[in-house]
Amino acid sequence: MRNPWSQDGNLVAILEPGPRDLFVVTMIDGKQILAEQISEFDTAHKRARRIAAAHEGKCKPFTVKVVSMSLEELLAFQGIEYAAFAEHIQNSMSDEEARKMCAESFFSVLRDSDDQRIREQALEGLKTLGVMQ
Repeated sequence: MRNPWSQDGNLVAILEPGPRDLFVVTMIDGKQILAEQISEFDTAHKRARRIAAAHEGKCKPFTVKVVSMSLEELLAFQGIEYAAFAEHIQNSMSDEEARKMCAESFFSVLRDSDDQRIREQALEGLKTLGVMQ
């Protein structure tokens, strides 16, 4: 975990991605302001530092956290039960819609991520879907 303080005392805390993390969540003083794909981790880190620096001396010190999360962690953080989420997904879209959404997400990771491990996982997902061989 990285914890660089800005000059005015604002804290930027970064929790590096783990092997199961799919999302990056940015919080200010514990309140979620943004959840993005893990491929946006570096962007989220830079944004957090800019937020802390931009408010230098303009308000009381605050903490910006950039936290990597798995799907299960993100759902729990938002107070959503995994079983209810899975049921909602199954009932809200056809198999073809779900397959298309997954493929688009995997292609986005392949296009945007610099992390070789994450790119390999996306490629495996595309193979599982039968989109690539």
